Amino acid sequence: MAPTEVLKLFTCNQFADCFSNPVGVADPSVISNNQIKARSESNGYSQAFYGRLNAKYGNGWCSSLPNSNNEWLQVDIGIIIQACGLATQGDKEWNLKGRWVTAFKLSYSLDGTNWETYRNETGGEMEFQRKGSSLIIDQHKLSLLVYARYFRFHPTQRHKHNCLRVEIYKEK
Repeated sequence: MAPTEVLKLFTCNQFADCFSNPVGVADPSVISNNQIKARSESNGYSQAFYGRLNAKYGNGWCSSLPNSNNEWLQVDIGIIIQACGLATQGDKEWNLKGRWVTAFKLSYSLDGTNWETYRNETGGEMEFQRKGSSLIIDQHKLSLLVYARYFRFHPTQRHKHNCLRVEIYKEK
């Protein structure tokens, strides 16, 4: 069976409590630092593993190229899950720069090699919009469940820089 046949999407209407079940990206004891990677990193305080929602240390993940649309932050959950939602933030504003992603796309994979872009119910590539600033948490409910192990967040628009902190939620 081809990877695209295995990566099935399921409707997510029945999962009203999706945001009560995080996979644990925010918790280093659940998702280790080496399970979070990025195409590039800005500096020592903006490494990929700082891309955790409400991270206590570091700034959050920031790419080395502030305005590039070719960057991504990747999370390996370690097991295949059915994801029903996402949460995002910008950097921690430790230096009052206030940098954050304002829009992003999501891709996902079972094996970390073959990737699919998340699409909306009509089949178009979904671009998620963030309404918050650096510290505000935006929740994004997936109208279609994603069955995958690996998740990539691809910034498409930003305020000053590609900076992001994330969590992924799964159905119970």
